[in-house]
Amino acid sequence: MASSKKKSSKTEKKSFKQIVLKLIGIAFPIALMYWIFVVKIPSQVSYAEVWATITSLSMGQNILLLLAGLLTIIVYGWTSATVLPGLPLPQGIQSAVSGQLTSVVLPAPLDLVIRFKMYTSYGFSIDKSTVAVGTAGIARYFTVFAIPIFGLAALVLTGQGTVNYVLWLVGGTAAIVAALWLMRLILSSKKSAHKVGVGVQKIANAALLLVRRKPSHTIVATVVDFGARTHSVAVNHFKSISVSNIAWGLSCYLVLFLAIRFCGIGANDMSAAYILLIAGLMLLFNAFPLTPGGIGVTETILLTIIPFSSSEVQAAFTASLFIYRIYTWLLPLPVGAIAYASWAVQMKKQKKLASA
Repeated sequence: MASSKKKSSKTEKKSFKQIVLKLIGIAFPIALMYWIFVVKIPSQVSYAEVWATITSLSMGQNILLLLAGLLTIIVYGWTSATVLPGLPLPQGIQSAVSGQLTSVVLPAPLDLVIRFKMYTSYGFSIDKSTVAVGTAGIARYFTVFAIPIFGLAALVLTGQGTVNYVLWLVGGTAAIVAALWLMRLILSSKKSAHKVGVGVQKIANAALLLVRRKPSHTIVATVVDFGARTHSVAVNHFKSISVSNIAWGLSCYLVLFLAIRFCGIGANDMSAAYILLIAGLMLLFNAFPLTPGGIGVTETILLTIIPFSSSEVQAAFTASLFIYRIYTWLLPLPVGAIAYASWAVQMKKQKKLASA
């Protein structure tokens, strides 16, 4: 009796703790977004000026931005198809844009769960679908670190880079090369993957000790298993995975470039190379979202760290960030809703045929 009471009390404590954490998880982003959009941004720029800039865009400019936004969706679908060989591009787009929708509506990692479910519904095995989801996530993080490095390289090569830019370029390139080398070790053999896993586990356990958590003993096995299961896709399709993800990053850059130029900011204030760096930083900040898609947080960071020649340029840049969000964050939502609804209808039809 005593032991059962202890178990029930522990269960109640866990459930209460989970409820509190969920409430904090909901309240924190809301409070943060309120501070950003109601307090922080209005203290730096005028919403009236921003809105005036946005509404001044011509029909032709909005059409070009729409086409560029749709391009990001198509290329994003291409990235989904490259990590799952045999997946047609239309289904790659359907699963990818549905994932974009659910990542906004649902907390992570439920968006990955839904994408995994869609992959299996297309007829792919659980193992292949799991590998595809994991590979896509890793490729995406490599991409969001690579695009800012491309921007730094462009600035240095065009003679616009300061000493700090050169140092960041060298350090960032070294970090990417080191990460690729570690990934190569993980994929090359179980023995080398085991060595990497031991090192990762030691670092992870040291971090866990700092926050007074129990050490993990499964990281090594997880790394070895990941390397063995991912080897075929990552090695045989490395070029297509890399090219598609870089193309996705550059398509996002295209949207931002058009938005900045259409808002009246010329090359004297922001060069094409500098905009590439900004686009890369946006992708990087968005990859660690404190709010859905990093909206608000990324904009606040950029408005803080970028030196503007005048308040007019700052207002125009803020308008371009809002436009960028419209065509890369807002546009995928209705497209994703349509894609997800069409998939749900297909699943219902399949169930009816199976039960008939």
